[in-house]
Amino acid sequence: MAAKLTEAMRYRLLAAKKSLSTGVVIKLSSFTKGVFRLLPMSEDAVTPCEKYTHFYSKVMNKGTTSLLTYGVECPLVTKLNEVRAAMSKEDREGMQKVCNISSEFWGGVVEAGDYGTLTLPRIRVLPIKKEAFGQIVGYMTAEESGDNITDADDGRYFIYAKEGTGFASKYSIAKFCDSGPIHEDPEMQAAILAAWEKFDVRSKFWAIDWDTYGAIYEAVAGEALDPSVREEFEASSAAAATPAAESDELDEELADIQYEAPAVKPKTQVAVPSKLPVKPKAPVKPVAAPEPPEDPVDTVSMEFEPGVTRVQYEVAGEEHTGIISKMGDVGEDGDQQFDVLDDADQNTYGLFASLVQIVPPEEEQSEPEPPPAPVKKTVPKQATLAKPAAKPAAKPVPAKPAAKPPVLNKPSHSASAAVAGKLAAMQKKK
Repeated sequence: MAAKLTEAMRYRLLAAKKSLSTGVVIKLSSFTKGVFRLLPMSEDAVTPCEKYTHFYSKVMNKGTTSLLTYGVECPLVTKLNEVRAAMSKEDREGMQKVCNISSEFWGGVVEAGDYGTLTLPRIRVLPIKKEAFGQIVGYMTAEESGDNITDADDGRYFIYAKEGTGFASKYSIAKFCDSGPIHEDPEMQAAILAAWEKFDVRSKFWAIDWDTYGAIYEAVAGEALDPSVREEFEASSAAAATPAAESDELDEELADIQYEAPAVKPKTQVAVPSKLPVKPKAPVKPVAAPEPPEDPVDTVSMEFEPGVTRVQYEVAGEEHTGIISKMGDVGEDGDQQFDVLDDADQNTYGLFASLVQIVPPEEEQSEPEPPPAPVKKTVPKQATLAKPAAKPAAKPVPAKPAAKPPVLNKPSHSASAAVAGKLAAMQKKK
């Protein structure tokens, strides 16, 4: 009679089988929602996660890892920024379909209810998108309410959620749960922490697919990639940490999680290779610039101005608004960093440009101004023309009395008697 497995052995084998079938890295293409706990970050760690930078070409339906992920200068990033610096906004959106660069933050986690066993604790890697990672950093760095959610005994689980599919996918931290230990059983928690000390998140990064890397570089630059780039990388110490992941599986992941720019017909037609590798028929030639920028070009920094620009973002699943108080550095992937003074809690958050939306001036929330006092409309009187003064009527001229004939025979009262006598004598002579 064949020997039977004990229940404990059977459980461990099933757990191991599940681990092999689902993989250590959680696939976002088939992900919808989960409750996770970031495992404790070390004292000297900058963040609780490791930054993973990669490319994706929508027209080729291929993607691969950037050399920036391993701390090495990436020629494709340099060339992409050089070409984009000489393009218009519409042309840059067209180029984004040929080569889009993006970053995620990979963290070691345990999923609530799926801890494995004492001898085989189940630690996985969760790729956290920038938007959600910004929520985590904002929650942890809040001056008054922030706490270390990765603490083994008093940290927090969080709900990581996805809405939509494909290019329409949006990721967020739906909720930060109550604080508490990783596991209610101290022995199980100790086993998880022991396994975590030996776990290396960076070893789970996808390998560089050099064929895809070269094809995307050729489409962007219009020339083949210098073979010395691969030779120098493989001879460096960074290559020793490069995993050997299946590129087809990476393509499936990136095709689902990459951001697609709005469909805008570029002014300059961008040639797309149909096979890998094929030299594009009409490669995009960069316009000569005075000096190519040494750092990745930030395509949005001109839109932000400290003390003026207001932005909208999420903190712990809630929408917040604030004003940019200080500009920071530009990341290796061209993403601008800055500090934002929050309107509600007056905390200062460090954010990336890709995590915020600019609030146009007309949409700013401000106290409504009192309506202006009604203005009494007065209708101006029509000007009247002054009537000319009437001429005074002419005074009637009194008619002159008819002249009376002189009475010669009648002397005046003052005439003397002598004169009267002379007049009488003269009348007689006639």
